[in-house]
Amino acid sequence: MPWDIRPNEDGTVRVVNKETGKVHAKRTTPEKAAAQIRVMSEAEGLDWETPKHKADKILKRRGYK
Repeated sequence: MPWDIRPNEDGTVRVVNKETGKVHAKRTTPEKAAAQIRVMSEAEGLDWETPKHKADKILKRRGYK
């Protein structure tokens, strides 16, 4: 998993890509950060040529909103 959950000073967390250092979420709850990482992990397995509406259907079928 190339993402990391790092704490902020105000009690929130941020989601950071370990490889590039890119921030995916700046101030979120730990629960939402974990859910975001699960969705990004599932989306990583999809082909980038997949149209957005088809990718959304696939993720929704797998239990993600």
